[in-house]
Amino acid sequence: MLKQRHFLSLNDFSSFDIKQLLDAAEEIKKHPKSFRKTLKGRIFLMLFQQSSFRARVGFEAGIHRLGGIAQSLPADDIRLACEESMADVAGILSRFVDGMVVNPDRHSALVELAEHGTVPVINAGTDRENPCQVLADLLTLREKFGRLEGLKLAYIGSDGSLIHSLLFATARVGMDFTLMAPKDPAHPWLHEILEQAQEEHRKQETRLHVAEDIHAIRGNHAVYVGNWHPSDRSMQGSLVTQEVMGLAGPSSVLLCSTPIHRGREVVGEVVDGPRSVVLEQAENRMWVQMAVMTELMGE
Repeated sequence: MLKQRHFLSLNDFSSFDIKQLLDAAEEIKKHPKSFRKTLKGRIFLMLFQQSSFRARVGFEAGIHRLGGIAQSLPADDIRLACEESMADVAGILSRFVDGMVVNPDRHSALVELAEHGTVPVINAGTDRENPCQVLADLLTLREKFGRLEGLKLAYIGSDGSLIHSLLFATARVGMDFTLMAPKDPAHPWLHEILEQAQEEHRKQETRLHVAEDIHAIRGNHAVYVGNWHPSDRSMQGSLVTQEVMGLAGPSSVLLCSTPIHRGREVVGEVVDGPRSVVLEQAENRMWVQMAVMTELMGE
């Protein structure tokens, strides 16, 4: 069981904690029937203000597979801190449910719910971090290569929340990380997070490299294609093709954040090709989310 009460940021978790979550996800995935009653009778409130059918369906399916109950609150009915204090909202909701899965418009709303509520709060994706997705990415890579330590991951995109969580996670598990992002991203990766991650990588003796040239992916075990807007001129020339994957190496794999924009960020033949682990990556989000809920609340 985790010592932490909530699951808000991978920065809150040690290398041991992350390994524990990945081990739990692997065990649940291998023996799902053994966990059918883990969360029996537990009610989870699903607070999704952002559109994310993959995260939502993955959580709801996972809750049901663990014997719990998922109760969704329609987006139009969610007015976090608009007409009453967050402390009141969190306090009242905590009297009704056993846990909250939250995908808010603002990361600060997630933090306030956790501060004022009395039940576990799980981050299903915010404008600052996306820890469940990155856990799924790590599980996928561990399944493919049999380890995480010593792997090299290159990310190409502008999703600030994904970048933040990857910066935290790669150092904790002993991975080198190469980041290729727009010079002026719409959702900038915060400078203080980058500085903190650089220090973390130095402590772990891993490498964090911020690059601009697509050739920086050379020798990486995994190429992670994220979303970026066509107007980002600094990202022109970053389309991932078979030739680009060849730079990474013959055993490299492709990860993708969703939605996948074929022909803009990656070509279809790569997404659908033998190097792609995109479907495994999507499925693994459900298993790691089940592991998070089990480790936070399971008996």
